[in-house]
Amino acid sequence: MNWDIFWAALEAVATVVGAAATIAGVIIAVRSLWAIKADSADRSRPVVIAELVIPPLGDYQMNFEISSQGGSAARDLKVTFEPDPLVIPDDPRPAQLANYLVRRYANPIPLLAVGAKLSNVYAMTSEGVEKLSEPVPMKFRVRVEYSDMERRHTYSNTFDLDVEVLASATFARPSGDQYEKRTTKAVEAIARGVGEI
Repeated sequence: MNWDIFWAALEAVATVVGAAATIAGVIIAVRSLWAIKADSADRSRPVVIAELVIPPLGDYQMNFEISSQGGSAARDLKVTFEPDPLVIPDDPRPAQLANYLVRRYANPIPLLAVGAKLSNVYAMTSEGVEKLSEPVPMKFRVRVEYSDMERRHTYSNTFDLDVEVLASATFARPSGDQYEKRTTKAVEAIARGVGEI
């Protein structure tokens, strides 16, 4: 057996294996960089949320809120409702607050900054959820469409909202004199804080 040929062949195989390992390493590195870039883009993209909420101390009030909760501002925000129109036609209740809600989202909103929140009263109720103050549906769908700051990417989300979910909320508050004392104390603290600004 010719050892020179054996060692030359072994060197050639080692070279091929090394080259294959280098190519595999480059491919893995490129894929990792793409994944990092995609992850960074996902974390910094705008995210707009639509929801119904009960405001603080608003036991009988339901607000519709649009908020920007992503890593960057949302541009050209379009909000649409289903059913459309949101205000129920031929309903005897006057649409006092609901008309403001519909009017606010009739045109695209140019910019919604990070952390910004747009809030409108959706309805009031004092006799249970079956008796809303406004001629609006109990269940509705909201679609939000928006783009990123550079207008390179467009995003859309759909939210199915249901008044019944809020109707199931429970509250615990002190009653009588104790409640009045706590309320007075809280208002005084707020007034002092505002006075210091």
